[in-house]
Amino acid sequence: MQCKKCGQNITNPRAKFCPVCGSPLEQTSSSGNSAPSPRTSAARPAKRRENWERYESPYAWVKWVVLAVAVVVLAVGAAVAMVLLNQQAGKENPRREDPSGSSSVTAAASPTPAPEETPSPAPEEDEEEEVPTPMPEPTPTPEPALPQYDGETIALPGGGTAPVEDFLFPYSSTELLTYDDLDRAFGDMATTDAALLSQHAINEIYARYGYNFHPDKSESAQLAYDYFNALDWYTAICGSNTASNTGEVPVSDVEQSNIETIVIWQENHGCR
Repeated sequence: MQCKKCGQNITNPRAKFCPVCGSPLEQTSSSGNSAPSPRTSAARPAKRRENWERYESPYAWVKWVVLAVAVVVLAVGAAVAMVLLNQQAGKENPRREDPSGSSSVTAAASPTPAPEETPSPAPEEDEEEEVPTPMPEPTPTPEPALPQYDGETIALPGGGTAPVEDFLFPYSSTELLTYDDLDRAFGDMATTDAALLSQHAINEIYARYGYNFHPDKSESAQLAYDYFNALDWYTAICGSNTASNTGEVPVSDVEQSNIETIVIWQENHGCR
């Protein structure tokens, strides 16, 4: 191969430039054929570009998937942003749209007039205020009272008289006592009080005969001693001073029956 500019012979068949003058060299084939024409060389790059444009990569679908994912992410982000903005706007402006579809701005522009207050009728002057009726207090149940005989007197066995007010049962010497009489007199009392007073009803029968009560024997004997010795009509005339000798007192049949009725009542009510 020979340089056309300086005429230098070039032995390297692959050399593209002249080693002497640096001019580009035209390649020739070993068979002596001329170099390809510029038209043929220019057509090859165009054909390569056409083939490249027709070429489709086997991973071309990846870019479409990435593009679709990017679009979905953008759409979701935009929706979330809108929701957050609406919530923030709702906190700043608490008004909401009414069910009829009109916005809160319209509702605010045309507020519903408040209903007029109806004045309550004034109370009539003649009308009296109702005063609550006080509840009646419960009336305590009175204790059973013994018969009262004001101004009356009874005859004593040894002579003389005594006021009926000094006795629980002033006519127990002449009238029989019943179980109901004792219930009315002592039934609502405590056992201790009922025992003392029922025994006093027996002692007043003996006291009419002047029985001498000994205060050291029992509480009822102490009560009878203090009570009857304070009365003007009582005079201790019996020689005995013990409860075991009450049989010496000459009581009548009515009086003895009343004593026995009182004893039975005492036993039935735990007073003995």
